Amino acid sequence: MPLAAPHRPPAAALCRCPPAEPPAADTPEGAAWLAVAKAICDGREDVALELLKVPAGGTPVDVAAEDEDGMTLLCSAAGRGVPAVVRRLLALGAAAAGGACDEHGNTALHRAVMAGSLADVEALLGAGADPGEPRSDGTTALTSAAGSGHDGIVSAMLSTGRCGDVSAVRGYVGDAPLHAAARSGSVRAMAALVGAGADAGARNRGGLTVLMCAASGGSAAAVDAVLSWRPRADVNAADLSGSATALHLAAESGSGGAVRALAAAGASAGAADAECRWTVLGSAAMSGSDGAVLAVLGACGGDASATIDRPDGGTGLPALHVAAASGMAAAVRAMVAAGADASLRAADDLGSTPLMLAASDETAAALLESGACGDVDATDARGMTALMRLAEAGAGAGAVTGLLEAGADASASTAAGVTALHLMAQSGRAGPMGALLCSERFHGDVDAVASGGMTPLVLAVAASMSRHRAPSPAVVRLLLEHGADPAAVFLPRPDGPGGWPGEAVRLVAEAAAAGPGRVRGQRGWHRAHRRLRLVLWRRAVTDNRATATA
Repeated sequence: MPLAAPHRPPAAALCRCPPAEPPAADTPEGAAWLAVAKAICDGREDVALELLKVPAGGTPVDVAAEDEDGMTLLCSAAGRGVPAVVRRLLALGAAAAGGACDEHGNTALHRAVMAGSLADVEALLGAGADPGEPRSDGTTALTSAAGSGHDGIVSAMLSTGRCGDVSAVRGYVGDAPLHAAARSGSVRAMAALVGAGADAGARNRGGLTVLMCAASGGSAAAVDAVLSWRPRADVNAADLSGSATALHLAAESGSGGAVRALAAAGASAGAADAECRWTVLGSAAMSGSDGAVLAVLGACGGDASATIDRPDGGTGLPALHVAAASGMAAAVRAMVAAGADASLRAADDLGSTPLMLAASDETAAALLESGACGDVDATDARGMTALMRLAEAGAGAGAVTGLLEAGADASASTAAGVTALHLMAQSGRAGPMGALLCSERFHGDVDAVASGGMTPLVLAVAASMSRHRAPSPAVVRLLLEHGADPAAVFLPRPDGPGGWPGEAVRLVAEAAAAGPGRVRGQRGWHRAHRRLRLVLWRRAVTDNRATATA
């Protein structure tokens, strides 16, 4: 969806602190310049002012001098919180107007705007700084101020009468000042710009109207302000690519207030969906905001419900699937109540159902409570059930318990013999595994062998030694307590490569020493042996590479 980036200054724009070496740093003039630059950098306004005083017979500071990066004292002081120094430098003849004075192409005025310093801006404007002068990326100081929500600075710039064409689209974002102000939600700046003649009906370089920019910023007040202008903006207009309307952008911003304001003005989710690839409800779900989804369903009513199961143009997933994958339990309940098909398979590579994508215990519970999930043992393209998918994703004990109570087959396996227990062992989480093993519905084999000779215990021990997970001997202990056969686990020599976390190895060794266990066929044992040796070898290689790099 075509959301332009906000007008934020580069992180380093005000962070590089002078002094860099000025010309002739070993001369008295260079030393004086360097001392003032350091005082400004340290925020010592009193020290800088004292150094700028010219003693009788002394060497004055050259306020026009630049360091090796082109930074002047005025550019350094602008936005540093030393307004008295800025005024003093201007009084000494520092040029307020001129080209870029730092490595990011900012002028002193741009730097003052980015810091939000109205005092510095007023001083610079009074000395002739041009608010319409672009920096290296084409953004003017006026657009930057509008995009940052500095309405006082915007008004100060407009009062100079030197801003040029206030409707001009400039900068890498391609916003006019009014678009930038709408995106930031600054109603006062918007009003000031319109009063100065800004074109309220213009589109930015990305094809977004002022109303769309206000919606994308998520400000209900900005949306209301645009809708109050005459002639009134078209609330159902799409961007130039035809992929989004203001309602889509408001929904994607997660702002329920902006959604309701647009819906009250006649924005139609149904009309937009007929023309655009993106559904409004899908956009709200992608925002991760339950409030946005509830606002769309409540404010747009039948328009939203009519396309509730339509796959989104970007993800290919219906809104219910997106909400389930985002852990939005309240949104899931609301969409199911509005008629969303909880058993629908998505058009993704796996043919997932919402239950397979549930990202939290609460989301899984919301879907199961609806009673509309269909067959809880339905499989995806890999042959995995919802229980197995949630086990793979590291679901909590609540989701596992809910699925088992809903009749899920705890012993189901893929063509490769992988069960939910294998996946829980691999995730290293004892809570869900305990819920599965302690359930009356679990009648599976704790020593089930998957492809490659992998048993849940083998996977649990391998997971406990992974550098990417915290060691979890609790999972190993839980499997052993429920009868897992330790004979299937290859125990390396203590001086072998890699070295395993001691607790998991100790548990398996003690279990193996306590009894002969159920000895498996040599073929399966050797597969497990080779697999674990490979894991150990890979870890040893990784350690050696890290040592060599260090």
